Formats: sequence, C-alpha cells, structure tokens
Amino acid sequence: LLQEHTSSRQRFERSEHRLRSIIENIDLLAVVLSPSGTILFCNECTASTTGYPRDQLIGANWFELFGRESLPCSPFLRTHHVERETERHSENVIRDIHGQDHTVLWSHTYGRNPDGTIDNITSLGMDLSETRRTRRELQRLTLAIEQSPMSVVITDPEGNIEWTSAGFTRVTGYTLDEVR
Repeated sequence: LLQEHTSSRQRFERSEHRLRSIIENIDLLAVVLSPSGTILFCNECTASTTGYPRDQLIGANWFELFGRESLPCSPFLRTHHVERETERHSENVIRDIHGQDHTVLWSHTYGRNPDGTIDNITSLGMDLSETRRTRRELQRLTLAIEQSPMSVVITDPEGNIEWTSAGFTRVTGYTLDEVR
C-alpha cells in the first residue's frame, strides 16, 4: 500500500512538472493573480511582452503596473467577476514598460478554496497586436492596389489567374470571371 501511494505521488508530481513546463514555455501570456491583483505567477512570455523581468512581476500588483482597465485587472474583475465568475473571455490593452500598447485576448479560470471562495484567477492571453497591425497594413495595400489605375494580376504557381485589379478590367476590358 505504501509503495502504491509513493508511485501515485510520483505520477502526480511528474504530471504537475509537465503542466508547469507547458505553462512556462507556451507562447501565450500566462498569469495567476490573487483576487486583489497580486501576481502570484507569470511565464516568460508575459515578462517578454510587458518588458518587466519576471522577478519584478511576481509579487507586484497587476492593477498598479498595468492600470485598472487592463485585463486581467478590469474593475469588473476586481469586484463582481471574482465572486460570480461571469467573465471567462475578454480583450483588453496592456501598456508595456516602454509605453507600447498590446491588445490581448484573455481566457480566465478560477481556483477555489475549500469553502468555495476564489483563491486565484489564472489567465492565458494572446497578444493580438502584431496580427492586427499586419491586417491593417494588408487592408491598406489591398485598397491601394484596388484603386490603382495600373493593371494588376495575381496568379497561382501554375499561372492560373486568381485575382485581377479594377485597372486590369479597364485596360483589357476583361473581368476576373472571364479570364479565369
């Protein structure tokens, strides 16, 4: 029986180690906050994104570092959210140590004490900033090409026409459907 308990304990410890390794190395912001906003844990991605060293983040108050409107620290989270767990996903902006804003999409889960009260809030966040910047740039370039008087044609590697600009239709008289 003692050997079974030891083996079970070792499996549990290995499982905990694997989980911690995943959270430490995942390419998402990962933070664990106390209900008052004290940072109990953060991974390297969080430190890298915010510009703060991990040892400066651990023990600091999220609200004081990133403002009351950043998540996982909105006023809603600090009041209602902690007791009722109503908000599982949210999107907010955090400002890094250099003053650059990062739009983060968060997913939250709650750790509870035996009496049912919230012990901690664990949040995983994806920084959408670069994706959104790239999308805006792509939209600007697309608009520029669509409005250009130049004839623009996009083909696949075999030379099949996939897209043409309005300029192509003006110059050639052919529509995309006619040249496909």
